[in-house]
Amino acid sequence: MNPAPRIFWYPLQKRYILFTPDTLAHIYEYQQKWPWSLEAGGELFTPDPEADGLVIVAASGPSRKDTRKRYYFNQDPQSATREREHQYKQGLHAVGLWHTHPQQNPTPSWQDKKTAKQYFDDFERARNSYLLVVMGKNEPVPNMSVWSIETKGWVELTE
Repeated sequence: MNPAPRIFWYPLQKRYILFTPDTLAHIYEYQQKWPWSLEAGGELFTPDPEADGLVIVAASGPSRKDTRKRYYFNQDPQSATREREHQYKQGLHAVGLWHTHPQQNPTPSWQDKKTAKQYFDDFERARNSYLLVVMGKNEPVPNMSVWSIETKGWVELTE
C-alpha cells in the first residue's frame, strides 16, 4: 500500500505537519482491524524539528519488548532510546508519539496525553512542541487524531 501524503494544520493554518507516504504506510500497517488486534505505537521523526512545515519522514515501533494490549500500549524505554539514537545518527529528530486505537474516530485518553507530556517535559524545553498521533481503524484511509503539546497546553490539528 502506498498512501497519499496527509497534511494536518495548526489553528489559523500558521503551521502544518506533513506525513510522508512511507511513514503512513508503516503506521497503517498496525490498524486494530480485528477484535484480537493489539495497540501498537512508536515515535515520529523529522529532519528539521523547528520548521514551520514539519515533515514526518519516519515512524518507529512497535518493539517486541513493548507492552501491547487491546486498549493499552506502553513503549519499552530501552528499545525507544536505541531507536532514537539510531534515527539521530541518520539526521532525524524525535518529535512525537503515535499509537493505535480500536475505534474508528480515535481521541487521546488522559493516559495518552500524560505520556506525551512526559516526553515533552523530558526534552527540557529543547522543543517548542511535541506531537501525539492516535490512529483509528477505518479503511482504506484510517482516521487520525493529531495533537500538539506546547507550553501553553494542548492544540488539536485539523486535516
